[in-house]
Amino acid sequence: MDAIILAGGEIPSGLRESLGAAILESAHGERALLPLQGRPAIAWLLDSLQGVQGIERITVVGQKKTLELLPQWLPDAIGVTAQKTLSANVIAGIDAAQSSLVLIMTCDIPLATPQTWNDFLAKVSTGNWEAAYPIVRSETMESTFPGGKRTYATVTDGRFTGGNAFVLPRACRPALEKVLETAYNARKNPLKLAGLLGIQFIIKATTKRLSIADVEKKISQVLNCRAGAVEMQDAAIAFDIDKATDYKLVESTFAKRGKINKKD
Repeated sequence: MDAIILAGGEIPSGLRESLGAAILESAHGERALLPLQGRPAIAWLLDSLQGVQGIERITVVGQKKTLELLPQWLPDAIGVTAQKTLSANVIAGIDAAQSSLVLIMTCDIPLATPQTWNDFLAKVSTGNWEAAYPIVRSETMESTFPGGKRTYATVTDGRFTGGNAFVLPRACRPALEKVLETAYNARKNPLKLAGLLGIQFIIKATTKRLSIADVEKKISQVLNCRAGAVEMQDAAIAFDIDKATDYKLVESTFAKRGKINKKD
């Protein structure tokens, strides 16, 4: 399986304002290069993919400086120039892949470990999913990262936040490109969004009567493949760095891990 890291974004403005000049200069404004414990965020993520069962190739869709530095962290990684939008970067990554299924992730989940990916991919295989998306319960998220603030969606099964990764079949690329384009164009137009998802789906979602099974069924229809949600106990897959509080929490978590490793 090919792993694709989406590293085309810039440091969020809210986070940028809270960081010192030295940190911003070292990151060159690129989200993937945000320094954490002396290393860029993407370097930690690349480490997490080493030795993961089934991952054979790693592609990074990134900005100029990230791609220049990429050989320092992983010489065998494939670099692809980032496009102007997230959806275009997803398609660029899929086009560079060779495997029938691809694992796609954002570059700002540095707390992920090899176990994170092994667990996720094992559950995808067990569920026999062609497309899969990790979800984490609010209780799990808040107990793992107390003080961290996430956005949750309420469904009949509980409150969940979405992970920053997904598995997709390369065969769904044409449908996916159309969906991404339609969804982007409809992001501020409820009628267009209803045309993509269906009015009944929209009504269920707004009245909190939507279930995980409803979402799985709709995504399966849209992408024309077996799609499922994978509940994860490893909250790292859903903890990205958008705010100063996120940055501080990641830094403190790495510091705690270092102390534990020294004791071992």
